Amino acid sequence: MRKYCLILCGVLSLSCTIVMAQEEDGLVDSLLIHSDIFAFETPAKISLKMDVKAFKKAKYTDKYLPAELSYKLDSINEAVVKQVRIKARGNSRRQKCFFPPIKLNIRKADVKNDYLSETKTIKLVTHCNSALVNKRYLLKEYLAYKLYQVVSPYSFRVRLVQMEYIDTGKRGKNIDTWAFLIEPIGVMAERLDMLNVKSDNLWDELMDRSIMTTLDLFQYMIGNADYSVQGRHNMKVIRSKDVMEQEGVPVPYDFDYSGLVDAGYAVPGDQLGIDSVKERYFLGACKTEAEIEEAVVGLKAKKPELFEVIDTFEYLNSKEKTAMKRYLEEFFSAVEKNSFYNYSILSTCK
Repeated sequence: MRKYCLILCGVLSLSCTIVMAQEEDGLVDSLLIHSDIFAFETPAKISLKMDVKAFKKAKYTDKYLPAELSYKLDSINEAVVKQVRIKARGNSRRQKCFFPPIKLNIRKADVKNDYLSETKTIKLVTHCNSALVNKRYLLKEYLAYKLYQVVSPYSFRVRLVQMEYIDTGKRGKNIDTWAFLIEPIGVMAERLDMLNVKSDNLWDELMDRSIMTTLDLFQYMIGNADYSVQGRHNMKVIRSKDVMEQEGVPVPYDFDYSGLVDAGYAVPGDQLGIDSVKERYFLGACKTEAEIEEAVVGLKAKKPELFEVIDTFEYLNSKEKTAMKRYLEEFFSAVEKNSFYNYSILSTCK
């Protein structure tokens, strides 16, 4: 009888696939090494040993604290342990979250990985607060990244993580929860053969107009009005290596303030004049009706794939996935109305 064994190993510095296939004279092992940690959908398993109390106390500062990162290559070998430094990240989540997102500094951790050789830090999105509902917020935000990957190739990849926090300040106190890693900007730019633009002196008109329009409409679709090109708020910008192509390409991140996620701590900006993040607000620069229609056509073409991303995600229950699809369906129904451009776009665009 033929046997196939597929083992996917999600780790920080190495992801491997071991395929065993039977030939006439017996089993032949083929070990394929793939060092891109964001290339797999299976959750990675990571432990982070840290002083949780000290981390929370220092979350309003820019101070790094020592921590021990541990991950396993497989079920046989010993865990790989690395000494790293950590600090809190995210302006709003530092204020709102009991357990804010983490920036992992791996510069001195001797991580042997071609993809991460030039990487100093990696963003780890955490569960915010201890209540079970916060895990759902995190999983829905993870899905928002996956949805934008469907819409645009200029997007951050993410890797879901089964996370264990080992609190050195409370002996035996462990936290088992979800988290996800965000692809570092340098890795993403190199993957796309582009350059990272670090200037904050940017505005919408300097961006590729078609890509920016699609991004703005996607943000409207998921109910996110917490981003801007100016100051690169929840936005990175990359550009072509060709000096003749100077238009920027915007790449969004941090979707926790979107209506699609509907996090309990998320509130809309006072200047928007809306009561809930579930109320959609078009935050982009004004575009022609033809430009908006082109972006609408593109999103409508992606609708089956967008819904498939949600349907096939196994870590949310059917009720939660139905609610997410219903929220997106409201958008797709709205764009069919003759009044959509005037009522939803022109009324708030900049």
